[in-house]
Amino acid sequence: MATKKKAAEAKAAKKEESTKKGGKKELTAEEKKAKREAMKERLKNRAPGQRPNSKQCDIIDLGGGNVAKTFAMNVRKYGVLITSVVTDKDGKVIAVSNATIPGVSVKSKKEHGTLVPKVPGMGKKATPFLGGGLGDGIVKQLTYWTKFTIQNNSAERVVIKPEDIICIFREADTKETLYFKKNELVAEPGQTIDYNGSQEFFLETKEKVPEKNSTGTYELRVRYNGQTAVFLYGNNGKNVTGRVE
Repeated sequence: MATKKKAAEAKAAKKEESTKKGGKKELTAEEKKAKREAMKERLKNRAPGQRPNSKQCDIIDLGGGNVAKTFAMNVRKYGVLITSVVTDKDGKVIAVSNATIPGVSVKSKKEHGTLVPKVPGMGKKATPFLGGGLGDGIVKQLTYWTKFTIQNNSAERVVIKPEDIICIFREADTKETLYFKKNELVAEPGQTIDYNGSQEFFLETKEKVPEKNSTGTYELRVRYNGQTAVFLYGNNGKNVTGRVE
């Protein structure tokens, strides 16, 4: 009990020191409640009418003055609605297209937008759980879990085998492979299926890894129909990029 008390006191002292150095202030329960109430009041009193929900996430110069702009709108617990607009040299719209993409979210900073692997409205459930050891000299398997969605718009049954899902961990000179530990992923024609976290989408290393080697880069690779979707979680999951190979 004494050890737990000392650990709690040390943690509290560390938080206080971080705040003094300009870190994020820890809000009290009363302050959190006041913040929520203020947000409700702002929403209740905002002006009527449709507000922009989409954020620009790409721009392509097609040449000859033609430009394609792509916008993304988050769809809660699904992904994004993509709208692409092509304008000519005079700024007139000459083409518009729409599409939906599951399992990603739009993120915008300083008017520069990008898509990241994350389900809108799912909070931390959509980010990977990255586990390591319990301290120097104490080791266990690295683990990785996340929410993974399959949207099958085809007329064929989609089956992703466990051996087609891996995660590669890299840190300095260390490289470890995490293997999928659950059953195959299946989506019937026209179905959208969610596979959630440690119960359905879970990977683990075969060998144990020290805690000091668990804060590198995690690369999730899912292979299907001759292509591989790659999600790169850098800085221990804080920076996310994606691509298709």
